[in-house]
Amino acid sequence: MVAVVCVATGRGRVARAQGAGDVACPSTRAVWSNVASLIGRERLPQVEPPTSLATRDLGERYVVAIGERRHEYTDAARDCTQRAQVAAVFVALTLVPPEFLLPASPLAPVPTLAPVPREPWLRVELGPSLGVVAHAAGEVNVLVGGALRVAVGGGRVVAVGGAGASLPTTSTIGGVRVREQRVPFELGARLRWRRPAATLPWELGLEAGAVMTALRINALGGSTKTVVDWGARAGAILSLGNRRLVPFVGVFADMSFAPRGVALEPDGVIGHASWLRAGATAGVAWRFP
Repeated sequence: MVAVVCVATGRGRVARAQGAGDVACPSTRAVWSNVASLIGRERLPQVEPPTSLATRDLGERYVVAIGERRHEYTDAARDCTQRAQVAAVFVALTLVPPEFLLPASPLAPVPTLAPVPREPWLRVELGPSLGVVAHAAGEVNVLVGGALRVAVGGGRVVAVGGAGASLPTTSTIGGVRVREQRVPFELGARLRWRRPAATLPWELGLEAGAVMTALRINALGGSTKTVVDWGARAGAILSLGNRRLVPFVGVFADMSFAPRGVALEPDGVIGHASWLRAGATAGVAWRFP
């Protein structure tokens, strides 16, 4: 029988690698059992503790040694189970790679993540719209129109632009009936979220951009005047489906930076054209590819 003898002091006891005398706290057998749990029993052919493993119980302290390496720990509670686990970590880290372990199978190479390709994307959207138009005097009218829009890009953010038209609206400005008709041209950006693999595939887009509007103003009884009106636009659009032709619904709002004045001869400016248009739209979109 081969034994590893360690000199003990105080309440320390001699720890043996084999035999019934292996009663130290922690014992080499308990430490080796925890090492097997950490490394894996299939990679640890040696069941009994090796002769190079020794422990020394010093009462409130204990020492673990493996080969030429040793470490001392403090444990006033004398928890032998915890001592064996702590010592096993030290032994396992020391033995990697140990000469008595079975060779591990080579790890498969970690695949590198290729960047997500920015696929070309083009979408044409056509739909009518229904909303309201607000004037500075507080009057609100129904707005009926439509737009043809194009979104192009290849990532989360795409460019969007288009043109629209609306039926004339009539309001009272300064006691005079005024008719205005708008032909807006817009350019902006859309932030997209997609769920193509859902039970009902969908795509949501949030938009912001600028609007240039050809505005025809006619004060009844006077001449018609065409001016350019500048503004900002915001909106949201939701598409349902994952085919080339999909339905969509959306909401929009555009606001004029400086509403155009309405003038009459010889009175001059009697008021201003509408400053806010908002509404909803629905239609179909063609996606390429």
